[in-house]
Amino acid sequence: KKKISEEFYNWRYYDNSYSSFVALYKNNIIAHIGFVEYRFNNNLNYIFSRHSTFVVPQFQKKGIYYELLKYCFSIIKKKANYIIAWPNLKNLKSSKKHDNFKVINTYDLFYKINFLTKKNSFFTKISENYLKNLKFTQKNHLFFRDKKFINWRYNTYHKNKFFFLDNKRLNHFIFQKKYFNNKMYYLIIDYYGDYLNYYKEMKLVLKFLLRNKINFQVLISNTNKEFDSFFKKEKIKKNTNKFYVGLYKIGNNVNLKKKIEKKIKDDIKITDTDIFIETF
Repeated sequence: KKKISEEFYNWRYYDNSYSSFVALYKNNIIAHIGFVEYRFNNNLNYIFSRHSTFVVPQFQKKGIYYELLKYCFSIIKKKANYIIAWPNLKNLKSSKKHDNFKVINTYDLFYKINFLTKKNSFFTKISENYLKNLKFTQKNHLFFRDKKFINWRYNTYHKNKFFFLDNKRLNHFIFQKKYFNNKMYYLIIDYYGDYLNYYKEMKLVLKFLLRNKINFQVLISNTNKEFDSFFKKEKIKKNTNKFYVGLYKIGNNVNLKKKIEKKIKDDIKITDTDIFIETF
């Protein structure tokens, strides 16, 4: 459960690309579901991502969320055929009641804590110049990347601090600095290098972080066994929580289904989710 500030809500939803739906009781909001609209590829195929869902406790278990979701779909299907969802265990049960919902994959959050950390000066805050020079290889990403996406994701909400490593072999990764339990971590949230080099460069950047005793977190697909032996050898731990990714089919066009499912299995990065976004 997250607290959401008015500032965050306005950033997330007050735009033509974002939609919010609410259920009212005596003019009070008792349920909310938010959606963000993305392009799936360069052919103007749109896909929505579901976020910020809640039902006020005293109105839970009455079918309100299920009915509100059905109403959302009746509106959104005029523009898109698929909705990606990031259900937690609580709303996973409700999601599965929809015949058109399917869990496509789970992701694991891996992390390393160093109890004796070095003071580091390896990270550089991302700048306009850094963002301007990013190369968009769409194979790396679930959602279509362009200058507009980059500006929205990394420039327009000032609460987040984003960094890169000023090293030619490692500067394709974007990091987000966060604090958990009074410890500073660098989350590996996105990648803008060559798709074919992702695993090789990921290992390089992980080795760099380990060598310099930098706390980090990274999201890895449950179907990806590329790092298993490396994580075991380096004693990189796995968070006990699973991160589910599901797909709703709400329209009649089935042509994109296999492509979307493949990307959900392979290409999700932390920046695609809202799980780690500061909301207050």
